[in-house]
Amino acid sequence: MSNTFLPGNTSVIPGTNHARGYFQPDGASELKEVTDYNPSIGSSAGDMISTADDLNKFFSYLLSGKLLKEQQLKQMLTTVPTGSAELGGYGLGIYETKLPNGVSIWGHAGGIPGFSTFAGGTLGGKHTLAGNGKELIGLI
Repeated sequence: MSNTFLPGNTSVIPGTNHARGYFQPDGASELKEVTDYNPSIGSSAGDMISTADDLNKFFSYLLSGKLLKEQQLKQMLTTVPTGSAELGGYGLGIYETKLPNGVSIWGHAGGIPGFSTFAGGTLGGKHTLAGNGKELIGLI
């Protein structure tokens, strides 16, 4: 994962493979470019910068059992009800969303102004998805 960073208290993004972020404050007619805002504005929800490729690699390794011991992954994927039909069950830092066809997607969403991201995949790690977009958090 060569394009994943914890920037700390800087707004400089190392590397060149990262998405640009834009935000439209309420009532504003134009978008404001916010890529270089310090992502720690979201506290632990936003203090990491990564690419879709790195997120897909992470979830592939996590969900295939290559990252954690079997018992640790089992604990992580043991869910409790959230009370939300959209989110399904929540485990240890990861939630399960059941698709209409019965397939479960395991992942997490998060965002700060200019970025709204979901990353996750199927158990076994064969299929992963990482996306950034204005409406992603509400959809997944």
